[in-house]
Amino acid sequence: MLPEELSHGDPVHIVQARLRETPNIEWARYLSRLPASGNYLTAPSTVTEVVKFGQKVVKDDSQITDYGYGPECFHWPSQNLAVSVCFENLTANDDFLRVYLQKYRSDW
Repeated sequence: MLPEELSHGDPVHIVQARLRETPNIEWARYLSRLPASGNYLTAPSTVTEVVKFGQKVVKDDSQITDYGYGPECFHWPSQNLAVSVCFENLTANDDFLRVYLQKYRSDW
């Protein structure tokens, strides 16, 4: 079923990618460790470092509910950019993530 065919004609977002320009790589590294939920108190339990395609990234599960729903996000610094890729409802697409990591290599 295409997104246009779903209920009420509202589009369904499957992936959200964001590049945030920062003054330098230190800022990009700092921002890449923060949870997307904005709840910094739970950050140690929801944000973990992982290796994807030979590159270190941060896996962010801070928006996943107790029922197991919500986006699975990956963050990393790339030069002075803070890169974020979030997959809705735990449907991480490795091909999409691989392309972003090739274009914006992790600087960790």
